[in-house]
Amino acid sequence: MPPEQITFEVMAEVENVMVCDQLTPNKINAAMINTARFIEYLTGNNPCKDYYVNSSGRWFDGHLGDFRFQDQLDQYQEYLENKGYRPATIVQKNSHIVNCCRVLTKEKHILFVSQIDTECYAHLQGLMGNLNRKQADKIIHDLDEFVIFCCGKTLLRDYRKGRRISKEYERTEEWEEFVVDLESFIEDSEERGLRPQTLKGYRKALKEGYAAILDRIGMMRFRDIDFHVMRRLRKVMTEYKQRTVRQYLTVIGRMVEFLTGNNPYYRADMVWPVEPVERTWIFKDEWKTLWNSADVTQRLILALTGGMGLRRFEVAQPNLSDIQGNIMTIRGKGCGADGKSVRKQIPPTVMKCIEEYKQYRSEILSETEDLSGGNLIIRPNSRLKGTPATKKYIEVVLKELTDKERIHASCHTMRRFYCTSLVDAGLDMDTVRRMMRHNSLDTTLNIYLYADPRKLDKGTAGVEDTIFG
Repeated sequence: MPPEQITFEVMAEVENVMVCDQLTPNKINAAMINTARFIEYLTGNNPCKDYYVNSSGRWFDGHLGDFRFQDQLDQYQEYLENKGYRPATIVQKNSHIVNCCRVLTKEKHILFVSQIDTECYAHLQGLMGNLNRKQADKIIHDLDEFVIFCCGKTLLRDYRKGRRISKEYERTEEWEEFVVDLESFIEDSEERGLRPQTLKGYRKALKEGYAAILDRIGMMRFRDIDFHVMRRLRKVMTEYKQRTVRQYLTVIGRMVEFLTGNNPYYRADMVWPVEPVERTWIFKDEWKTLWNSADVTQRLILALTGGMGLRRFEVAQPNLSDIQGNIMTIRGKGCGADGKSVRKQIPPTVMKCIEEYKQYRSEILSETEDLSGGNLIIRPNSRLKGTPATKKYIEVVLKELTDKERIHASCHTMRRFYCTSLVDAGLDMDTVRRMMRHNSLDTTLNIYLYADPRKLDKGTAGVEDTIFG
């Protein structure tokens, strides 16, 4: 139909079609406005000049229900204030959270923050069709930070990456063939002795990598990936760190080799920059500051990470039954479902922290149902009260302490402090390696000790004395 023949009646029919296709009101309004303006540009006549479009309407108008999470929002606001956010920023974040939650309460029947999932994010994004992408992403990001605070989980990364694995791909022959080949590759890798955690990483890398190929390069069979595709894939995976892209491409190359006998990753012969690894350090003064400022949970986390060298997930998973006298069973990285299992002696100060936390733990469980499963560390509040801690929860609790004291540190910083403290105590290197539970002394030296910033300070001072002294 020529543009000159498009009338108001035609536009009304178009609107009815979009309504039948279940497009959101905002998307319909935007489509009607832009189409009418384009026709006016071509013909000088706007067929919708008498058509009422509520272009000033807000994305959530007509979609709001009750707000059920005021207690959690008050706690989150206090958390933001303690982190030093400006009042105007806090007000904006709270507004985004309230609007999103009210929409989800009405249209997704959400009763608890923990029920918010990636489908909820997709629903909200659909209502924001009239907003620019940056503004919509900001609103979803603010909601995700609130979900992390309440539940210790992030959905945004999975949501953004999951959008690439659309139902269109899942219905194609290429994707169906890929799924079958993927299971064969995973089964073969399992037979070769790879750990479940490694296989989980393989599956994630292959799905996200192949989805990126289909989304940004074009439809092709997984078996047909060659070195040209590998090089192009590296360029389009801009939201990933180069180190992660390299890992993904390596796994893709292995699966193609498993299927065809040729590894396109090796044929691509790509040069990768050496990315600096940011390692954070603390020493005795910072440790004392954190220790003296910590509450009972934070002090236990400090004791287990900095006082025994446990990793973040190793702090989250111990059961009460894993502590027998002054011995703790630690299930760390390594082979088997539970990783390498070792028994380690508990220092007296750490044991004191454990006993103090047990009393606090009993107080929590006296107020709620015991859902801990015997886990040592449990959540103290919210709907998840009395449930086992996760590694994300451990990270958040420690971050609250380090943010309060303005000390840049993580759980692994504390493990690194444990290692340097062993050396400062005069222990030989092999004993340090065993205390750190490393298979290789190279790991202990290269990642923990050679990078000690005090060595550079000592070297600079030595040069000063030798040359200028």
